[in-house]
Amino acid sequence: MDIRAGDIGPREREIIEGFSQMWSKLQALIAAEERVILHDVTPSEVHCIVMIDRLDVPNVTALAKALHMTPGGVSKLTRRLLQMKAIERYQREGNRKEVLFRLTPKGEAIKKQHEELHRRRLERDFAVYQAMSEAEKESLLSFVRRYNEHLDRELEELARKSSRTP
Repeated sequence: MDIRAGDIGPREREIIEGFSQMWSKLQALIAAEERVILHDVTPSEVHCIVMIDRLDVPNVTALAKALHMTPGGVSKLTRRLLQMKAIERYQREGNRKEVLFRLTPKGEAIKKQHEELHRRRLERDFAVYQAMSEAEKESLLSFVRRYNEHLDRELEELARKSSRTP
């Protein structure tokens, strides 16, 4: 399907622009909160720390998939986290090839501060969701699910294309 700018209606434009503005504001708020409280780390670094804690096998490949990043991007992130001593490398007994990561006490502290910020954000934003009707919530959830499925397909296609490129 070939869509031109003129094909998009005013309501669709308003939705796209509204989500774009909302996302920009949310990212700015999150970045400001996490920089002030969390040892001057970026949101990407915080998300990497959280994923290292959550994954069973926190290696570069698994982190890249979980964070929707390239392995090169994850390598840069983990390098910075290693330098700030938030994570450390290790290898399993009998497998000297695979490099895994785990949190240090500093990484654990950053993760706990992030979880506390997350809890506070939920409390801060709760009034918005509480004011919504069940029908509004269901409509919004339906859209979010559909759009996430769309984005998953786009990411899969992008990964397929990039794996074919030399």
